[in-house]
This record gives sequence, C-alpha cells and structure tokens, in this order.
Amino acid sequence: MKRSEASSHISKTPDLLEYISNYKGCENFIRDALSNPGNVEMEDTAFDAVSDVVEVLEKFYAFSLQIEVMWPNMVTAICTESPLEAIGNQPAIIKQVAELFKFVFLFDNEKIMHPSIQNDFAYYRRVFHRMKNRKTKKNKKKKGDEELANKMSFFFAYPTPLMKVLIDSTSKMKENPFLVSGLSTLADACTKTLIDLLAMDNFKEDIDNGFDHNAMLLLCTMTGCIILVDHFEPNGVFHSKSTVQIRHAVDTLVTYSTEYIAKAFLINSLRFTTLHLNDEQTIGPVKRALNPQ
Repeated sequence: MKRSEASSHISKTPDLLEYISNYKGCENFIRDALSNPGNVEMEDTAFDAVSDVVEVLEKFYAFSLQIEVMWPNMVTAICTESPLEAIGNQPAIIKQVAELFKFVFLFDNEKIMHPSIQNDFAYYRRVFHRMKNRKTKKNKKKKGDEELANKMSFFFAYPTPLMKVLIDSTSKMKENPFLVSGLSTLADACTKTLIDLLAMDNFKEDIDNGFDHNAMLLLCTMTGCIILVDHFEPNGVFHSKSTVQIRHAVDTLVTYSTEYIAKAFLINSLRFTTLHLNDEQTIGPVKRALNPQ
C-alpha cells in the first residue's frame, strides 16, 4: 500500500472513533423482542435496529482489514539495519505509525466500554436465519452476508480487537531480523522525547493548552511498541536485559497517567495485552508499577 493510501485510510479514524464513542446499543429493542416471543412487530423492530448498527460495525471490521495491509509496510520502513536513522529520515511514516497506534488504543478502549456491541451482534447472528426472509423493508434492502458475519463475530469477540490485528499482522514480519530492534528503538525514542517534555518549565501550561495531543501520540507509540516487542522477543520486554529501556518507559507512562494525561487504558494495555509481565525475571519496580497493590 502506498504512503498516500495509508494517509487516506488513517484520515478516516476520527470518524470511526466518533461512531464507536457514540454507539447506541439495542438493548431495549432486544429485551422487548425476547420478552414477547412470537410478537412479529417487536422482532422486526429489534432486527431492524441491530441491522442498522451492524452496518456501522462493518465499517470497523473493514478498517481492520485495511490495517492488515497497511501495517507491514509501515513497520518494515523503520525495522532496518539502522533503525534510528530510518526513524529520523521518515517523519511522515513515523507520524502515520503514531496516529495508527493512537487510534488502535482509543478504539479498543471504547469497545471495552461498550459491551452492547457484542450483545447486539450476538442477537443479530442468533435471529439472522429466521429473519432474513421476512418481508420487512429493511430486509429487502439488505439480506446480509453470513460469512462476513462469522468473521466479524471472531473480530469483536476479542477484548482488544485492533491490537490483536496489529499483533497478528506483525507476526507476518517475524522473519525480519530487525523487527525487534526497530520497534525497540522507536519505543526508546518516544520515551526520551516524553522525558524531555516533562523537564520543560512550561510543560504543564502546554498540556493545559492542548499540547496533550502530541504527548498522547508519543505515549501510544511507546506503549504499542512495547506490547509488540513483548510478543516477538522470546524473553519478552520486562527483564533487566530488555531491548527496550523498560523501566524508564513504564515510569514515564505512570507519571503522565497520574499527573498530566489520565490514560489508564495504556497501563491496562501493558497489564493485559502483553505476555511476559508476570514472568519471574520481570524487573521488580516495573511489576509493582503496573500491578499496584
């Protein structure tokens, strides 16, 4: 996928985030239909309602397929023999990576906060066969695709579906000998920049004036790279010989999350989306910071 195509796709992410943040579930319609079995009017109303939201859910799933295509090209560009040089020479690609990481985290967080998404989709699949031939106006317009529905079901069943897409897509590049070093270098570069920002005299004022957008991009990129390295480095990312400056990274994330930008979902992502946090060799301060008692 060309860089311009990736930019075009990424430009759609604000609308997708708005869709999911404003997602209105169909709980009331579904409850009425289930409480009144045999009531054709209520069943039709419920099916029409979930059919409408499924059209929105299809947009999310379609974008996940685009990520599968975009991501390997973006990551390959920085996972080279000289990753720091590649990062410095390709600011446009780094910006795309950062914007995509931010979208992935924000989307997955919203998905977790909207359990009605899975409930609505489960009802849609449950009644699909029975309803698909009913002569309602909505069903004449769109019959639905059972194979697509099955794929979407697997997608939405995962707690953090878009991060899973990134992990699965990155796995296709695991033969790249510079994959871990490239992602680690990017994580460390973000950490250093965030630490430098904290040292600025006017940082709090900048945060209050909206500078948090840039800080969020850095935090999301740092966290995303840490998660991916933990999945593809055999010993993970949390031990003393980590390819990432993990203690600095975690301390920085905790500082931002508690003092400036309250984004606990990034900490939760490290807690629940990584593989090696609770390994025996995990650095004590890191484990305590991410698993406070």
